[in-house]
Amino acid sequence: MSVFVLKIIAMITMAVDHVGFQLMDNNLFMRLIGRTAFMVYAFLMAEGYYHLKDAPDRLAKHAGKLVLLCLVTEVPFDLFEFRQWVNFQTQSVLPTLLLGFAALIVSGRWMAYAAPVGSARQIEHAAPDGMAETDAAGGRRIIGIAGSIAICLAAAAAARVIHSEYSFAGVLLVVMFYLCMEKTGEEPFPVRALALAGVYAAYLLLYIWQRSGFGGWQEFTAMARGYRLWFSATGLTIIPLLFYNRQLGYHSRWFDALYSCFYPLQFVVIIMVRMFLEHS
Repeated sequence: MSVFVLKIIAMITMAVDHVGFQLMDNNLFMRLIGRTAFMVYAFLMAEGYYHLKDAPDRLAKHAGKLVLLCLVTEVPFDLFEFRQWVNFQTQSVLPTLLLGFAALIVSGRWMAYAAPVGSARQIEHAAPDGMAETDAAGGRRIIGIAGSIAICLAAAAAARVIHSEYSFAGVLLVVMFYLCMEKTGEEPFPVRALALAGVYAAYLLLYIWQRSGFGGWQEFTAMARGYRLWFSATGLTIIPLLFYNRQLGYHSRWFDALYSCFYPLQFVVIIMVRMFLEHS
C-alpha cells in the first residue's frame, strides 16, 4: 500500500466524517469511519519528515506549505464548526499536525547539534584507558535525547494551549509514528505489527488522559468507557498502515495540489451544501 493509497483513504474517511457530522445529523456510522482519518494524516506527516529530513530546502518548503494551509483553513473551519467567520475556541487539526512536524524538525536539529553521529563513533575508537571520551559521547547523547523529549513535550503543550483538535496526544502521535517507522519500517511484518500496536496503545492512553482533563483514575476510566466504540474504530487504522510499503505510488502535480487543498476545500463544499439545505 503506497503513499497515494493512504492519501486517498485519509481524504475519503475525513470527508465521510465531516459529512456525517454536519449533513447527516451526526451519523454514528459515518463518524466511526472518520476515526481513521487523523491517524493516517499523522502517519503521513511522520513519513513525510522521514523522507525529507536530509533535504533542508524541501523540508522548509513543506513546513511553509503547512503554515499557509493553517492560515487558509481558519475561516472555513470556523464557519463549519461554529457558523462564525472567526472563533478561537477550537482550532482545526492542521496546527496539531504542523506542531508535530515542527517537533520532529527541531528535535532532529537538536540531536544533530548535541549528539552528532561522529561523537558516538569515538566510543569505537577510544583507547582502553580513554574512558573520558566514551563518557563524553554518552553524556552528549543523554543531553540530546533529554532535549528532544523536552522539545516534543513543548510542542504538544502548545497544541493544548491553542486548543487544536487532537491536541497534546495528536502531536505526540506524529512523533511516535516517526520513531516507530524509523526503527521498524523495513522490518518483517510481525515486528511492524507489534510496533504499530504499541504506538496505538500509547496514543490511546494519552488521548483518554487528555480527554479526561488529565484527571485521576476515575475520570480516566469513565472517559474510556464512554468512548470505547470510537477507540475501537480508531484502532482499525493499524490495518492499512501495516500494509504500507514505503513507496510513493501514483503522483502528479494536480493530485498533490488536490491533497494539499482538500482539507479546507471540503469545508467550503459542506458549508455550501448545508446552506442550500437550510434555505430550500
